[in-house]
Amino acid sequence: QSLGQGLELVQEAISRFHQEYVTRVDYNSTVETKHAGQLKKHNVLLEGLNGVTSKLSYTVFEEHTPKLAKALERLQILEDEQALVRAQTDDMRQQTLTMQEQIRAEMEEFKR
Repeated sequence: QSLGQGLELVQEAISRFHQEYVTRVDYNSTVETKHAGQLKKHNVLLEGLNGVTSKLSYTVFEEHTPKLAKALERLQILEDEQALVRAQTDDMRQQTLTMQEQIRAEMEEFKR
């Protein structure tokens, strides 16, 4: 860098100084007071959310999970019983068809 460029950079920094400068009073008011207050409020809200999250977690894992497990168990039993009923129904249907064929054959014998 040349000396002129360095001087130009310093002058730009000095000209921005009054725009970027924050007084101690403003800093204290904004950062130390307002921001600290906001952080405290956010912490209180976060603690509340943690409580809600904890309750929801308990509800899901301690109440709903066992209920879902029982419901799935009952569903499996119903599906197994339905499969048995279906097999019995198919068997009865086949027996009925066989019996109908026998009766028709016997009726044909009577007709002759």
